[in-house]
Amino acid sequence: MPNPPAAPPTHWEHRLVAVGAGRDELLADLRNAPVAGSARVGEPTRFAMVFGPTVAALPWQELYEQEPAFAREFDAVDAAGRAVLGRPVGSGLLQGENDPVATVAAQLALAALWRDLGLRPEALVGRGTGELAAAHLAGGLSLHDALAAADGRTSPRLPGAPEVPLFLSSGPADLSAWRAGSAAAFGPPLAEQLLDAGVELLVDAGLTGSAGELSDLAPELTAATANGERDPAALVRTVAALHTGGALVDWTLLLAGRGRHGSAPGYPWQHRRHWFGAAAPEASDLAPVTTSRPAARPSAAPAAVTAPEPTAVPAPAAADADQPVASERPALVIQLLSLSPRLREQLLLDRVLGHVTAVLGEESGPEVDPDRGFFDLGMDSVMAVALKALLDEDLGLDTPQTLTFECPTSRALADWLLETLTAEPDAAEAAPPAPAAQAEAEEEDLESLTDDELMERLMSGLATSEQLLGRVD
Repeated sequence: MPNPPAAPPTHWEHRLVAVGAGRDELLADLRNAPVAGSARVGEPTRFAMVFGPTVAALPWQELYEQEPAFAREFDAVDAAGRAVLGRPVGSGLLQGENDPVATVAAQLALAALWRDLGLRPEALVGRGTGELAAAHLAGGLSLHDALAAADGRTSPRLPGAPEVPLFLSSGPADLSAWRAGSAAAFGPPLAEQLLDAGVELLVDAGLTGSAGELSDLAPELTAATANGERDPAALVRTVAALHTGGALVDWTLLLAGRGRHGSAPGYPWQHRRHWFGAAAPEASDLAPVTTSRPAARPSAAPAAVTAPEPTAVPAPAAADADQPVASERPALVIQLLSLSPRLREQLLLDRVLGHVTAVLGEESGPEVDPDRGFFDLGMDSVMAVALKALLDEDLGLDTPQTLTFECPTSRALADWLLETLTAEPDAAEAAPPAPAAQAEAEEEDLESLTDDELMERLMSGLATSEQLLGRVD
């Protein structure tokens, strides 16, 4: 379940999760039925876990063998059943039986697995036999009493207030008056109580239809359900549905022993393949990627931008004769001012793209569109501050905090930075003009040059190109 960008995750409004044990399963899930939804960014959706009168026909033996959290709780409940009832309560469930005691045992073991998958519900809901499991998990009923009541031996009361919000289909307003044993159906009053508690999402602990039955009573309630078969992955698909609906998921718990966090490319993805923690395959092994994006940067000038007022680092008040002003400038600025105007623009734009790439977590600057807005690329305020710091260090400037707002694209930002640098009083004296700049100023016809003059012109251009390429060192 890749999660952009990196841990700790920053989640977007529109979400999609594919679940699979490998490449083929992930691709199949993406093609067929990935879990998708939308949520409020920065405001987790409250959800309740519903325990119904039954549980789905899950592969219990497989869950027991593959999920340690499930197995530990199942063994603990089975041991308690032997002590309270004088018989095991788990063997029948593993063989496909589904009596009330086995249902409670399964619900408690599933609750432990849900916790291990990173879920912490804000409330618990119970109906029928599920009331016993919910009351025990809420801290209002002992395991001894829950198993005895499921076996029909007692009808216990709740001795005190539950530790978490508890809603029971047969429970009166005062839960201390509740008695186990009722199989009352969900009603509108219960749905209203959940809404009053701020609950918006429901998840069915036993993967049956109980959460759906309750959500049908109020349009503001939504049941997070898993598509596909009732296999072990159904629980993870349900967690995915909760995440896409806005519920808070503890990814550290979910991925412990099952996977790891991987940083996906920043939104929007830049039409490139992305490999998680592994070397990319040879190009001959890949099918070509088709994209409508132009290969080269557009040559047309971007729309006019109202630039912020520059705040340049002041030049020294008096320069020593043996220490010219130019030496106080960063090496990149000296290099820029030694180039022709055209090469200055290209070098500075490449440097800006490199820094934008770094703060976005991309891999190579040329893949970032220089004319696309920073915030369309997925840059947030923290990234904008980091970009400002990188540019200030490179260029010896103290740029405004609003830099990325008033220069909203890489090209606009590079143009403003170049204008700022070349507008300083000592810019012209910072370095002698490059040979290419002298050649550009001359308007002589190349056809009138001798062979020696043409060779001299060519060598001057090569020297300038070497200066430009030297920036990668």
